Amino acid sequence: MHFGNANLVAVSTVDADTAQFGGVYLLDESQNGNTWVNANIGNLDVYRAAFSPNYSNDRQIVAIASDETNTFVSSKIVNSNWGQTLGTARINAIVPAAASIAFPDGYNGTAGNAVLFAGIDTGANGGDVFQVTQAAAPAASAVKDLKIGSRNGLNSIDVGSLAFSGSTIFAGCARSAWVYLSTDGGASWAQNSKPPTGQSDTCLIIAPDFTNQHKVYVVSRNRQHSAFRASFILLNANSLVFHKNNVKLIR
Repeated sequence: MHFGNANLVAVSTVDADTAQFGGVYLLDESQNGNTWVNANIGNLDVYRAAFSPNYSNDRQIVAIASDETNTFVSSKIVNSNWGQTLGTARINAIVPAAASIAFPDGYNGTAGNAVLFAGIDTGANGGDVFQVTQAAAPAASAVKDLKIGSRNGLNSIDVGSLAFSGSTIFAGCARSAWVYLSTDGGASWAQNSKPPTGQSDTCLIIAPDFTNQHKVYVVSRNRQHSAFRASFILLNANSLVFHKNNVKLIR
C-alpha cells in the first residue's frame, strides 16, 4: 500500500504448531531502519490481512484470523487495538486453511454498517463466503453465511478467491474449477454451467472495465498443466459462458 511518501506493507503469518500462533506484521518504509513491527493481534493465526481500498481516508486494516477453534474477522484503524473501533465478527467452529477478502465498490471502513466479504477455505469443504457487516465496538460485527452452494444442495463449500464489482460477486472454489456468481450483492448465487480448464484452486480477478465489458480473468491448475482463461461473459443473472481465449501453461 502506497501511503504518504512511502510504502506500507502488511503480512499475515500462521504457526502450524498447536497452541502456537502467528500474527500481522507491518513495515513502514518511511520509518528509519525499515523494521517489521508486530501489530499485536493477539494469540491468533492470521490467514489474510488486507488494507481497506479507502485506506488513505479510513486507515483500516482487516484480518481473517483463527484461535484454532473459531474464525474471526477483525480490523485495526490507525493506532487503535484490533476490534477497538469496530467490533470483531466471529465465525463459530470453522478453522481456515486459507482465506480471502473482498471489498465492495466505494467501501469506507469508518462508515456505519460497512460491509465486506470473507471467503474461507478449510481444506475439507467446510468453508463458504461470509458477509460481514461492521458495527461500532463494543458490539460485535454481524456475520452471515451466504451458503453459495445451496442451490446445488451444498451446505458449505471451500472458497479459494473472491472478486467484486458493483453488486456482482464471483467466488472461485478451492480444489475445483468451479465459479459461483451473485449479481445481487450476495443474496442469491448461481454456478457456471461449465468449469474453466483445470482441476483446482480457481483464482479470479475482475477487470477494471467489468461494468461495460464483463471481463473476468480466471486461473486454475492441476497436476498436468495450469490454465489462464482470459475472460468469460455474464450473459444474464444466472449464466456464465467462457470464451476460447485460453492459454495453457505446461509445467
